[in-house]
Amino acid sequence: MQEGILQIGKAVYDKENFLNNIVEKIDIKDKKGNPKYIIQINFDTKSQKIEIKLREEANTKSPQNLLWIGTADGPSSPQWYTTGNKPTYLISQVIPNLVNMEIEGLSNDLKSIFDNFFYDMGELDKRKKRYRYVIDLSKLSTDLKSNEEILKECDGDVKKAIKKVEKEINDYIKKELGIKPKEVALYFLSIDNVPISDNKEYRKRVKKEKLKAFEQGEKGVCSICSSKEGLSSDTSKLQLKFYTTTNLNFPSGFSKKNYSKNMLLCKECMLQLIAGEQFIMDKLKTNIGGLQIYLIPHFLYDSSLTRNDMELISERIMDTFTTSKKVEGIVELEGEIWDTIDLSGKENYYLLNILFYKSSQQAVKVQKLIKDVHPSRFSTIINNSHIVRNDFKKLISNKLSIPFGLESVYYLIPVKIKQGEIKEYRKLLTIYEAIFKKLPIKKDMLLKSQIKLMRIHYFENQRQYNVKKAKLHNAMIQSNMFFKFLENIGCLERGRVMDTDKLNIEDDMKNYIEEMRYNEEEAAMFLLGCLVGKVGNKQYTDRSGKKPILNKLNFNGMDISKTKRLSSEIVSKLRQNKILKYNEKLYAAHKQLFDKNIKNWSLNKHDNLYYILSGYSYVTSKTMLREGGSKDE
Repeated sequence: MQEGILQIGKAVYDKENFLNNIVEKIDIKDKKGNPKYIIQINFDTKSQKIEIKLREEANTKSPQNLLWIGTADGPSSPQWYTTGNKPTYLISQVIPNLVNMEIEGLSNDLKSIFDNFFYDMGELDKRKKRYRYVIDLSKLSTDLKSNEEILKECDGDVKKAIKKVEKEINDYIKKELGIKPKEVALYFLSIDNVPISDNKEYRKRVKKEKLKAFEQGEKGVCSICSSKEGLSSDTSKLQLKFYTTTNLNFPSGFSKKNYSKNMLLCKECMLQLIAGEQFIMDKLKTNIGGLQIYLIPHFLYDSSLTRNDMELISERIMDTFTTSKKVEGIVELEGEIWDTIDLSGKENYYLLNILFYKSSQQAVKVQKLIKDVHPSRFSTIINNSHIVRNDFKKLISNKLSIPFGLESVYYLIPVKIKQGEIKEYRKLLTIYEAIFKKLPIKKDMLLKSQIKLMRIHYFENQRQYNVKKAKLHNAMIQSNMFFKFLENIGCLERGRVMDTDKLNIEDDMKNYIEEMRYNEEEAAMFLLGCLVGKVGNKQYTDRSGKKPILNKLNFNGMDISKTKRLSSEIVSKLRQNKILKYNEKLYAAHKQLFDKNIKNWSLNKHDNLYYILSGYSYVTSKTMLREGGSKDE
């Protein structure tokens, strides 16, 4: 992964304009396509007033023009950058910190701003010192609450007071400009309408801060290029960390001084890594469901890529991901990249590192790195996604419109969501790794997860999980598609299919059993589920959409005793609903297989329930699609 980031960094690094390499991207429109805005917080020295006004609609040049480089490195670092995506630091820490930094040609000018436009909330202990000052709201508008009033409301809690001041400012912007906080892309500070970020000395200090790790070079050899000059083991400026720099188990001799023996970087390599990281975070960031992803190509030759090449490559990936939220973009890239680079006679020219991550404060926490995925694997994935969809249309109905792709997989493996954050994500990421790398998946583990999924759907408990609301039969058919897909791409072992010529049932059912490669026990449960579906369909018609037959199923699993009971009771249910004469052959086929294998039954309670639900969903889907597709169970 590191080599891939470096390759990208070499392609995009602007040696003449260092700051351009660390400028961050912004969203210039919201999800609905509405514009976002740039808000100016201006200190007017003539009127001694603070003005908040609309600068412009956000555009692709806004971050560079205003030097938007995120927040200062590290969660506890003093904040002093004058452009932000929230006003919190701008209205409190930034100006006081810049004054204390004694930047020639800037700090003295800012001292008068600090003296005239900021409110002192009093002496604080060292831990809270950063919260001492906040802008004086009376300088903005006399209609707003006073700082004294806010501090009193917060019982002297300065941190809460700053939040309240921020809310007052947001409410002011909404009232005066008609712009809500979520509609703002960036805020910036200016003095007499000149952005502080335009100041040459300010920009010099930003550059110096980013490069200060190399001021006193360490001894050794660069871990990447073998240079011996300008070395540093400080990787705090890198956001995609390769190893921990805080855990004492990692450095040689368990001493923090020995991190240099783990990794040393020269100035040039560090700058290229920073540039590569920033490009990846701006241009190669995507998601599958609630999982955040960076796609990091690793070129297998001595590349001479330019920034334009990388822009084109990233656009092609992201355009596809943005519109489809599936992996087709990577497959398209594999074909289109040949138009960008002349690689005559060369094969396997790049691999992809797929980095799943979580943003935590100002750091990136790596959840899983899937290394060296060959682009041809995505061709396999996409082709088989199409094959499975088409096969199930043939098996059930041409009207079947259940989607399937990598996005679908996210919603098929239930994991808990707490406060909008995915918990227990490891199982889900293990499934994705198996799909990307053609690794085997344990069928029993997968079956248990699918039973849990069906239980969630049946009891409509989706809100606690990463599960979209769906009807039980649709969810079950999609689950069947998932199993077939995994078999096709080599992640699940194919079962030994039974000889369906022995069964006196309709050909469509035989075809489904053969396509799903059911053995006799699985087919017996599938046919029992078909009978449940037949009863359910009749009950649905006669009982205003109710299906009491489903109460016979235990959604924690159907052990052999419960399965025997259902097999016996289904006859009376067919008779009660006056459909036995239409389903005698189907029941006979179920009993034929069930009785034959009952003494040596090998399926567990989860298997039994899964195949019963498969049969139920097959019959329900065929009936509903044939009749025009009622949306109820």
